[in-house]
Amino acid sequence: MMINREVFATDPDGLELLNHGGAEVTGGRSEAELRTLRYELSTFVCQGQYEAGLRKVLETYLANLSKTEQPGIWVSGFFGSGKSHFVKVLRALWTDEPFADGSRPRGLSRLTTEIGEALRELSTRGKQGAGLHAAAGTLGASARSVRLGILSIVFRSVGLPDRYDLAQFVMWLRDHGCLDAVRAAVEADGSRWEDELHDFLVSPLIHEAIAAHFPKWTTPVSAIGGLLLASFPDRDDVANDELVTAIRRALSEHRQGSDGTLPLTLLAIDEVQQFIGDSSERAHMVQEAAEECCKRFGSSLLIIGTGQAAMATTPQLLRLKGRFPIEVQLSDADVDTVVRQIVLRKRPDRTAAVEEVLGRLNGEINKHLAGSKIGPRPEDQEVLVSDYPLLPVRRRFWEYALRAVDVGGTTVQLRNQLRVVYEAVRSTAGAPLGTVIPADFLYFQLAPTLLQTSVLPREVHELVGRLQQSTEPEAQLKARLVALVYLVGKLPRQESQGGDLGVRADPETLADLLVQNLEHGGAEIRKAVPAALQLLVDAGQLMQVETEFRVQTRESAAWEADFQKHRKTLSDDDTKVSTARGEALAEATKRRLSLSNLPHGQSKVPRKVVLHFGPVAPTVEPGAVPVWVRDAWAESESTIQTDAVRAGNTSPLVFVLLPNRNAEEVKKALLTLKAAETTLQTRGMPSNEEGNIARAAVETRRDRAKERLATLLDETFEAAQVIQAGGNEPGGGTLAESVRAAVDNALVRLFPKFAVADHAKWDAVVKKARTGDGSALTVVGFHDAADKHPVCHEILGFTAAAQTGAELRKRFEGPPYGWSGDAVEGALYVLIVTEHLRAST
Repeated sequence: MMINREVFATDPDGLELLNHGGAEVTGGRSEAELRTLRYELSTFVCQGQYEAGLRKVLETYLANLSKTEQPGIWVSGFFGSGKSHFVKVLRALWTDEPFADGSRPRGLSRLTTEIGEALRELSTRGKQGAGLHAAAGTLGASARSVRLGILSIVFRSVGLPDRYDLAQFVMWLRDHGCLDAVRAAVEADGSRWEDELHDFLVSPLIHEAIAAHFPKWTTPVSAIGGLLLASFPDRDDVANDELVTAIRRALSEHRQGSDGTLPLTLLAIDEVQQFIGDSSERAHMVQEAAEECCKRFGSSLLIIGTGQAAMATTPQLLRLKGRFPIEVQLSDADVDTVVRQIVLRKRPDRTAAVEEVLGRLNGEINKHLAGSKIGPRPEDQEVLVSDYPLLPVRRRFWEYALRAVDVGGTTVQLRNQLRVVYEAVRSTAGAPLGTVIPADFLYFQLAPTLLQTSVLPREVHELVGRLQQSTEPEAQLKARLVALVYLVGKLPRQESQGGDLGVRADPETLADLLVQNLEHGGAEIRKAVPAALQLLVDAGQLMQVETEFRVQTRESAAWEADFQKHRKTLSDDDTKVSTARGEALAEATKRRLSLSNLPHGQSKVPRKVVLHFGPVAPTVEPGAVPVWVRDAWAESESTIQTDAVRAGNTSPLVFVLLPNRNAEEVKKALLTLKAAETTLQTRGMPSNEEGNIARAAVETRRDRAKERLATLLDETFEAAQVIQAGGNEPGGGTLAESVRAAVDNALVRLFPKFAVADHAKWDAVVKKARTGDGSALTVVGFHDAADKHPVCHEILGFTAAAQTGAELRKRFEGPPYGWSGDAVEGALYVLIVTEHLRAST
C-alpha cells in the first residue's frame, strides 16, 4: 500500500522550513543566517508576481544606468505577503556571492530564462565598472532617524558595526592603517574585539593599543578616552552631507572604483512604512534622505523601500511618490503557487497514482460543504492533485478562518499558510494514500498564537486541552469538535463582514470538515459526530442553537440564562406577543408595498396612499386612498370580509386580509427574535473574547429567528386576500400587484371626473396661455376654443361666483375631479384670454 510520504518530491520528514514561513532582512553572515538564506534561495518561486517584480527591478535599473540617477522602487503588500523574502532574495541574486561550498545564489534558485539573462547583464555591467554591491536591512518603527537607519544597513553590508559612532571609529583606525594591529592587540589579551569595541570610549585595552600602534601617537593613554568622546560622540541623527560622506567612506575600501566611483549598488530598506507611521515629518525625512542619495551617487545606486500599502493609499506615502515612482505590488495571488512548489510538490512518477485515488474517491470529496459558498467547484479538479493532501474546499475554509481570527494583521496568507501546510503534510506523511488533512488541524497550529493575542478565550483553549488529555471514549473526537465549532463560529455571517459563507456548525458540516480517510472514514465520522456533539451539550461544553452548535463558556452561560429569562417573560405576556406580531406584520407589509405616493394617469398627479393597521377603521384625509391591513390573528376572517362588503361600492377603502398561518411557529420565532434582541441590548458589547463568543451565539439565534420569521410570513402573504370596498377582489399576481390594482380602482371612485382633464401636456398649455394665446387648448387636443374644453365648462360655473384662483385650485384638485394644478391653471388662463373674465389667479 502506498503512503502519502512516497508521492512528494521531497520527503515531508526531511523538508525543512528554516524561516518558519517568514523572512527577515538582515545583513548577517553567521552560519545560521547563511543556512536560512540558502534555504530561501532554493525554495524561491520565481513565478507570478515574484517573477514580475524581479523583472521590473532589473529592467528599471539597467535601463537607467546611462542616466543621471535611478528612480526609487516601492515594494508593497500585506503583512506576510513576502516583501521581505523578495528583498532578501533580490539582494543575494544581485551580488551572487558564493557560499562556503562554492555554490552561488543564482544557481540555487530556479530562475526563469529572462531573469537569468537580466542578472548576467547586471554582472557584465558591474565588471565594466567598480563591481556589484548590495545592502539590505530593516528600518522599522524603532529607528532613531532614517539617515542613521540607512547608514546602519550600509555599515553592516561591509562588515562594520551598525552604530554610527562605532563605525566612524573603526573607519578612522582603518584609514590610518592600524585597525588590524589594534584589533590583534586587544584579542591577544584574551578579550573579544566586539565586546571591547562596544565600550571603546572607556576600554583600557583599546586605548593602550591605540597608543602603541597608531602612527606618531603622542597623547598619553589617560587622555585617549576624552579625545575619542570628542571625535566620535553617540549621535541621534546626522546631516545629509554626513550621510553621503559616511556611505562613500564605508565603501571606499570595499568595492569602490579606482576613480572614486561606487559599485553598482542595491540599497533595500525594509519596513519603511512602519518607520513613517502617521508622521508627515518622518515621511519628509525619508524623502529627503532618498533624494540626497540618488542625486549624489548618480545612476549607480538603486534604492528600494517596502511597506504594506501602495504609494497612493496614505497621505504620508503619497509624499514619497516622486522619489519612488516605480511600484512592485505583492498580494495573495501567488500564495497557492508558493505553497505547492515548496511543500506540496509531487514526484512526476507518482502523480498518476494520486490522480487515480482522488478520482475514485471524488464522490466523498464532492460532499464536503456542498451548497455553501466555499463548497466544491468545477475548477477544483484542476488543482486537486497539486493541492493533495489539502482539499481545495478546506484550503478555502482555512483562508477565511485565518482572516476571521486575524485581528492584528499577523496571521494572514503566505507566512502562515506555508507553515501550517508544512506541519499538516508532515502529520499525514505516514498515512495511506487517500488520507487528507482535516480542517481542525488549523486550530491546533494557531491556538498558541491566538491565545497570546486574546483572540482565543483561555476557557476554550483549556477545554480543548482537557478533552485531548482525557481517557474517556471519543475524547479526541470531542476535542476536535470543540476546536472546529470555535473556528466555524468565527466565520463571517453578515454582509458587513464580507457576506455569509453558508457554513454552519451543524453535524453534517462538522463531519465534512473532519473526514481524513476518504476511502472509509466518511461514514464512520458521520455516524460518530452527532453522538459526540450530544455528549458535549449534556456536559455543558457546547450549546445547541437549533441545528447549530456553539462553544459554551461561563460567559456564554450567563448570556444564555439572560436570553431564556427574556424569552420566558415575553412568552407569559400575550399582549406583548400580540404587539410584537402586529409590528412584524406591519414591517413586512411595508417592505412589500411601496405605495406612499403613486402617479395617477397620464398627467402623473401624485396620490397619497395611506397604510393603516389594526381593528379600528382608518380616518384618512380627503383625496387619499386608505389601505386597511388586518390580520386574522386579532380578528376573524369573516369579520374582515363582512366589513369590506358593508363599506359599499363607492368607498375608496382597500382591505388587506392577512390569514392566520403557522400560528405556533410564528410565535416561537417571535419569542426567540425579541428575546435575543433584548439580550443583546441589555448585555451590550463585551470586553473580552469570551463575551464576543457569547454575543455571537445570541446574534446567531436572532438571525436564524429573523430568517425563520421571514419564511413563515412569506407563506402568510402568499395567502393574503385583497378586497375592494364592496366585496370585489381585484386581479393581480402578487400581493403588491393586487393592492396596486385595488388602489387604481379606488382612485376612480375618488375622482370620477379625473379622466376629463387627464393629459400629459397641461404644463405646455400653461406656458402658451400665459403668452396670451387663446388657442392654447389645442396642445391637449381641443381645437375650438370658442366651444371651450370640458374643463373650461366646469370652471366657468365657479368663476362666475367670483372665486379666487386659490379656491378654484383647491376645489378642482380634490374629489370628484382630482385634476392637476396645471389643468386648472391652463383652462383658467384660456378663459381669461378668450372671454376676458375678471378672475384672480
